[in-house]
Amino acid sequence: MFVGREDELKELNNRYNSDKFECIIIWGRRRVGKTELISKFCENKKAIFFTGIEANDEINFQNFSNSVSKTLLNTEVLFENWEKAFSFIGEKAKKERILLVMDEYPYVAESNRTVS
Repeated sequence: MFVGREDELKELNNRYNSDKFECIIIWGRRRVGKTELISKFCENKKAIFFTGIEANDEINFQNFSNSVSKTLLNTEVLFENWEKAFSFIGEKAKKERILLVMDEYPYVAESNRTVS
């Protein structure tokens, strides 16, 4: 059940419906509903939803590649590197609105400083 985050959800949707690029960072204490808020916001939208894990860069990158390729290509593709994956998303986003969610981003940044 989704309760009590209507103002935040409205703000996210306002940003989504703007006619420009938007980058939104959501942070806060653990277990307060950030992921649930983002999941609700992503409903019925083209969204790459990736969750970083406490693992090495190779595993996080493979998981990221899988999330991107399943959402945008309907198949699994392993990109050459983070930069190529982000460039691919950027090119696709020129043609259609795409949400890129990187949940638990600190795990990704910790495993590869070039992503931060």
